[in-house]
Amino acid sequence: MKYPIKTLQIILVPLLSLFLFSCGGGSSDDSSNDNTESSSSSFSSMCGSIVDTKLVSDVDIDSLEKVQIEVISADRVFITRIDEQRNSTQQLVKILGITSEGLSFKAQSDAIDYLSSVTGGTNYLLIANNPAQEYQDSNGARGIYGQLYNSGGENLAEKLLENGFALPEVNGLFSDQLSSCYNSLEDTDDGSPRFSSTCGAVVSNNLLSSISRSEFELVDVTAVSSDFFVLDIKEGLDEGRQLGVKLHGVTSNGVSSFLIEQGLAKITELLSDGGYFLRTSNSCFYTISTGDQATLGQIHSLDGINLTEELIKIGAVVVEANGCSANQLISCYQEIAVDAPAEPTPDHGGEEDTGSYPDTEIDDFLWKPVSESDGRLVILLNVQGVRVRVIGNSTEDLVDRGPSNGRGTTARASGSGCSYGRNIKVKFFDSSGNPILLKDGRTTVDISNGCDRVEFRL
Repeated sequence: MKYPIKTLQIILVPLLSLFLFSCGGGSSDDSSNDNTESSSSSFSSMCGSIVDTKLVSDVDIDSLEKVQIEVISADRVFITRIDEQRNSTQQLVKILGITSEGLSFKAQSDAIDYLSSVTGGTNYLLIANNPAQEYQDSNGARGIYGQLYNSGGENLAEKLLENGFALPEVNGLFSDQLSSCYNSLEDTDDGSPRFSSTCGAVVSNNLLSSISRSEFELVDVTAVSSDFFVLDIKEGLDEGRQLGVKLHGVTSNGVSSFLIEQGLAKITELLSDGGYFLRTSNSCFYTISTGDQATLGQIHSLDGINLTEELIKIGAVVVEANGCSANQLISCYQEIAVDAPAEPTPDHGGEEDTGSYPDTEIDDFLWKPVSESDGRLVILLNVQGVRVRVIGNSTEDLVDRGPSNGRGTTARASGSGCSYGRNIKVKFFDSSGNPILLKDGRTTVDISNGCDRVEFRL
């Protein structure tokens, strides 16, 4: 599973607007999914309808325009008028009083499927006032606000709300009269199992601690690193596509290759049979070093285990505020206890610790960002009795604990290597404060990233 990121084809999540002409909609012929046309002379609904700016309980069918519908999203459609005078006139309609913003990608995908299934054949359009209020979407397309009913007389806004495929919103003139009732219709539990985790997940800028399984997409997972994946989508609008994914709120940058390998093993353990993916939002991406973009999100195992939190526990990823409200996760992630597996001790050919270290020049150096004994930085040197100073995010004189592991100085820090940040300088002094040189004449070792293990012999 080790692939260079730049060699992978990162296929971004298609924006919902790209599906304007491909995601369902009605046709000119009556189809098998067309509801039986109502024999009533009026349509009734639980929350009523806005007619001539007023809320009414019943709507006369003869006052409605007959239309066919092509679904764009949970709250937007293209309508084609089919009456004699305005036949084939097409227009964008935003459904009054509801929105799809704030829904997960999976919910929006299911909403499009649902709306397409209940709007085959003849449908009906009602506007709240005449002339209709103009609507303009985020891409600049213009249309009108309207209320829609299918051939069976069902109010489509209400059906979407009841099924959890839309959210109430005061979004057009006079829609405030629907708001209270629409809020009471909003689906809060679809009966699906719920996934919970210590820190939760961010969905459309909201931090949620418990999320319905129905909000996730079923995927097969290929790990590129401990924080980056290529997913094969198994359901929904993106079924059959591949998607590049970056875990939200963490990174593998600065993590040792040993711990990344431990993370890859954990990923295989949890996700070998597939998993569930939750997008942070429908328009939230992360730009990687190659310039390509990946979708930010969370991955759970098939039995609901949060992958990100499991990787944090073994040190395979570290916290990173990588956008899209990741700051809501950071403080909780930082509280997760890290119990990183011990890295193997380098083999020095069976060298024994004799207790005699006559060297006066440093030619054997190890920066170990997370020690097995206390999880903090330790620096090992061949010369005995060296005072070690680390200059990074903070400056600290480390405490020498004496010889160990075949070296004369074991200098221990108060924090992990990561805590010193990047572009760190390490200096060496004797007991009198005089600089100690490296064998090649340097007085300083430069550490580009404190999270990385650095070892050399001169």
